[in-house]
Amino acid sequence: MGEGTSADELLIMTVNDESQMDLEIENVQQHLTDMQQSFQDYLPKEAKKIDDAVILQSGKYIVACVCSDKETAGSVIREQLKGKK
Repeated sequence: MGEGTSADELLIMTVNDESQMDLEIENVQQHLTDMQQSFQDYLPKEAKKIDDAVILQSGKYIVACVCSDKETAGSVIREQLKGKK
């Protein structure tokens, strides 16, 4: 997580059962929405990063990343999730 002046965050979750995946992705999205609302008024550039967050799922893993380079982050995360079940 960032230090309060940065929205940068990496969230990695593992679910016990893939049937929980939709609910947990909704929870991640709600977390990002809450973050975005808190940053919107005082650090709008950081709020934009949250709007562009990468959220990926593979097997029992969910990874969310807020950063300034979403393309690179998405590529690195996808590579790391390959083969994870």
